[in-house]
Amino acid sequence: MGTYTLPVTSAINSNFSWGGQAIGDSQVRLRLLGEDFPGAAEPTVSSAAIKVAEEDREKVWNAGFFFQNVFDISNKYFVTGGIRVDGNSAFGSGFGLQVYPKVSGTWVISDEDFWDPGYGAIKLRAAYGQSGRAPGAFDAVRTWNPSGYAGTPAFTPDNLGNPDLGPEVTREWEFGFDASWLDDRLSATFTYFDQRTSDALMFVSSIPSQGFTSSQLQNVGTVDNSGIELQLDATLFQSSNFGVDAGLGVSTTNSEVVSLCTGETEPSEIVLARDPAAECIAPFWDLNGRIIEGHALPVEVGRRVINRDEIADPIFEDNPDTPAAPGRTGENVVIGPQLPTHIITPTLSLRFPNNILLSARGEYQGGHVAYINEISISRSVRSPLCFPWYVSPKTSIELKSETPAIWRERCTPGFARDYWFDSDYFKLRQVSLTVPVDAVFPETVSNATFTATLSNFMDWYREIPWYDPESLGNSPALDDGIGNQTERVPSPVTFRMSVRVTF
Repeated sequence: MGTYTLPVTSAINSNFSWGGQAIGDSQVRLRLLGEDFPGAAEPTVSSAAIKVAEEDREKVWNAGFFFQNVFDISNKYFVTGGIRVDGNSAFGSGFGLQVYPKVSGTWVISDEDFWDPGYGAIKLRAAYGQSGRAPGAFDAVRTWNPSGYAGTPAFTPDNLGNPDLGPEVTREWEFGFDASWLDDRLSATFTYFDQRTSDALMFVSSIPSQGFTSSQLQNVGTVDNSGIELQLDATLFQSSNFGVDAGLGVSTTNSEVVSLCTGETEPSEIVLARDPAAECIAPFWDLNGRIIEGHALPVEVGRRVINRDEIADPIFEDNPDTPAAPGRTGENVVIGPQLPTHIITPTLSLRFPNNILLSARGEYQGGHVAYINEISISRSVRSPLCFPWYVSPKTSIELKSETPAIWRERCTPGFARDYWFDSDYFKLRQVSLTVPVDAVFPETVSNATFTATLSNFMDWYREIPWYDPESLGNSPALDDGIGNQTERVPSPVTFRMSVRVTF
């Protein structure tokens, strides 16, 4: 890696950089088991009468090189161009190297002669670039599971393999600005981005007649993402003893599955006519949810149910292929997205005399839904989801007379089924107090501070106040791919104290 600086003219400087990188990841896992040890010696695996040994090996290499040049024009205009070439051992045998170009430009407009200093300091920027994500170590290889039966060696099909498997490639262009006003008491950073991922890596079900029942990773589909990122920071009050700083971060993300064909296909081509020769697949379900053209990534298909009481709130069942419960009718709809479309992060910092600092940070996530599997309720088992509506949560499943229709529907055995709900929520992520404690220590200590931090102790949920969407223990988005649903521990409430001393 190196950089060569060349003054092109008195006003233009060129900085040419180059470099390369190779990363190897090798894992070897051994599992040894021994049974029936002789009693006369210290037991070891080799001394056991019955020995079982298992070994897994995995090796992945990623190597690449890049070239980049930055032109500095009058210290006001900056133009960058570059290219990166990558190869990966996980690519299929029929796939070669992948090239990722980039170009960007920056204009410090506030340094122009026509700029009024009262307008603040503003820098405009724009960029275009590509990046990639490689498949797993053995996703491109046909693999088999060694197994034995009655002492006879055998194997079973595992991964179908795809010799043409390569990385998914994301191209992104963005523009924005960095600005500050009022002697840096107010600052803002804004970015708009637009991404398109082509040859997206998705797990697609194999054709059973091929003998491989597991899903195969394929380069199929085009996905768009766009949104904004905005950060505002302001010093609201400042004096020798007191200060108030506030901040607000806003980010949005909107995704859409444009195509389920290899390569890039424009939305208009999908609607008007699909090339019969294109390699396309039907909407499918992968590890995160259903992948359907024209919708966010991922979504689900459910039934919008109207029950016998004709409640105002619809119930979104997860299983549209099963018959509706007696007395209920409905239509199938697309439910989603499952990932937040907007995140808001407010911050506040208060400074008191003697440099005592009190700060807080919150987080709001919204625009998405979450999934609940209420199988226990359908089997007449008490569920924490319905505790607020039980007459006696400890002994009975009888519902209170004032139970709303939507919760009577969800908590009545025989009616209760999997459903989706609005999972917008806000959490006070952190409140922290920092106090200088230099006076407590000898003069040899140059600085000492005491910090107490309380995290995740206050929250708000839009639809189900007593259910944390961060747990998502029954969400299809956390399925491990073989039918076993995993669990996620929600952010716990924690209290921490620390003392930092500098000598």
